[in-house]
Amino acid sequence: MALSDYTPERREVCVNGKPLFCVEGLSLETLALLIRTHMPDFEAVFAILINSEQAGGDFNGQLQRAALGIAQQAPGLAANIIAACSGEDLSADLVRSASRLPFTAQVEALTQIGELTFREAGGIKKAMESLITLLTRMRAGLPDETRTPASSAITRESGAT
Repeated sequence: MALSDYTPERREVCVNGKPLFCVEGLSLETLALLIRTHMPDFEAVFAILINSEQAGGDFNGQLQRAALGIAQQAPGLAANIIAACSGEDLSADLVRSASRLPFTAQVEALTQIGELTFREAGGIKKAMESLITLLTRMRAGLPDETRTPASSAITRESGAT
């Protein structure tokens, strides 16, 4: 299989028992965009994710607790995550649509996104450790001599965030 053949796994999110849209896991590009626009929210999200894992239970239970916490404590971030992982072109209208979903649909979408993102990483804790390392480096900044054209590439921004 070639890299160009890769298609992210997608899962349906249902509203009123009917499939409404699909989501995929967070990519590094999407994560970087969300971090740039929601850095203060991510500090709360880290606590939510770590507390969810420390509470124990199976992986799905941890994801559901984390999704519920994010939806309650960072609803703007939740809407942006859902919109960004929908596979549609990210826009202010798309984020507004995600923010207007019923609460249970938002939690389900975040749970599916978490499953697709964290299962492959070996769980929430391992993924959070990698993310914390990445954020620490982002906050500190890289010296100019370590930047490459790829690391300073401009990514698409959304007027929605």
